[in-house]
Amino acid sequence: MAELFSAESVQGEVADIARAIEVRRETIALEYGIHDEQKVVHHVVGEELFGKQVSPSVHTSHTHYLDNLSDEEKESLNHYIGLIPERGIARAIDAVRNEQPLLIDAFHDVLADKLYDELKTHGLVE
Repeated sequence: MAELFSAESVQGEVADIARAIEVRRETIALEYGIHDEQKVVHHVVGEELFGKQVSPSVHTSHTHYLDNLSDEEKESLNHYIGLIPERGIARAIDAVRNEQPLLIDAFHDVLADKLYDELKTHGLVE
């Protein structure tokens, strides 16, 4: 996973997301009642990168639908995740934007989970 975010340009994007989380953490807690760090990351990724409102009731365990993706959907998802080290987070998101909503949501969920793990590894979230 570390190599997913190892490119210098991607590290800058991760740092930007970490700053957005820090700035928005208290507001998200007050407005949405979200206190769990992983859910805060998921929320900020949704707003900052996808420009969408994320439901406060979002659960960060996505195995119930990710495990049921078809082989073709898994291949597409892995393709878009694989774009991150090559092109950066923003360009990978731009590439996935025209896909089916299920694939966009899956990409958002996987990206948010991987970002949370990366941020936690570096002590930027609890």
